[in-house]
Amino acid sequence: MRRPVLALLAILAAAPVLAAQAPGPKAPAADGPPDTEPDWRRRPTPEMLRAVWPTEAWKRGQGGKAIIACKVSIQGVLFDCKVDEETPKGSGFGVAALSMTPQLLMKPATKDGKPVIGDVRIPLNFVMPGGPAAGGNPTFGTRPVVPVGQAWPQAPSYQDVVAAYPEKARAARVGGVATLQCDVREQEFRRCQVIREEPKGHGFAAAARSLVGKFRTQATGADGKPVNATIQIPFAFSPDMLDASRPPVIGKPTWAKLPTAEALRTAFPAETAGGTVRVRLSCNVEQGGSVSGCEVVSEEPAGRGYGAAALKIASEFMLDTWTVEGFPTVGGTVQIPIRFELGPPKPATPPPAAKK
Repeated sequence: MRRPVLALLAILAAAPVLAAQAPGPKAPAADGPPDTEPDWRRRPTPEMLRAVWPTEAWKRGQGGKAIIACKVSIQGVLFDCKVDEETPKGSGFGVAALSMTPQLLMKPATKDGKPVIGDVRIPLNFVMPGGPAAGGNPTFGTRPVVPVGQAWPQAPSYQDVVAAYPEKARAARVGGVATLQCDVREQEFRRCQVIREEPKGHGFAAAARSLVGKFRTQATGADGKPVNATIQIPFAFSPDMLDASRPPVIGKPTWAKLPTAEALRTAFPAETAGGTVRVRLSCNVEQGGSVSGCEVVSEEPAGRGYGAAALKIASEFMLDTWTVEGFPTVGGTVQIPIRFELGPPKPATPPPAAKK
């Protein structure tokens, strides 16, 4: 089976800033369907808001507001979400809004009639249903909800997901998504509940349940105590996974570790002139997020040893093993572009003066 190729941009170079846009149709193309922005399939509900309400605010009968900016995948899943605004500041409504995103689903943006990644800015208004609640909110208050983006030391591989693809959906070539919310105590998953499944009736929730045991969380948190939290895990199933002849769209993996600037300076050969080095590596993603079997795809300038130098620091790269959209990275092939500035050219040494 061919390994899926993950298009991944190393953050060694500056990334472009994308402006958030509101849902709605764009002007129609001259000879094709109109381009569209993301729109809702599953909107936030009062029940969803209550489930993530900050505990202290709930006890005080306090409401609030949050605006989050997200990207929408071609499957309609929200990812790369950040808090743009929060009122009152520091009240926890921003984090609460982020923790709710796995339950939401949108229609993807389209360009020339095809789904593309889009941007949205989502306002959420937490309005108290009627005064303080005695005892707080038991869903959110007893254990913290870890939002999407949890780093997994171990996660299902691409081959695991293909093997778990529901038979009914496989036969119909249907894709789907599911999100589980599980209680975690020291690596053990308990009481996993389905909080999202689209479309229903194709077995995506059951497939997600069959995969959850392959995840491993961090054994301890930053405070050194055993992990005891509620974790939301998104799963995405694309029919492209069923085609072994081409690499399917996996999503947007993120870096868990990158080489330091000092490691780059040490690895690349010294030059007498400045300029920009560009090297592209192709590597296999292993369990734990490390890469192996790296090969040089391209190097510029060529013939100066930059490709070989990049291979020496390949072990410094590490990826998250599961994307925020719900796709695996383990078992895939990642493309790693590396850009390195050599610095300003050194002044040329003048030739020795001719003797008279």
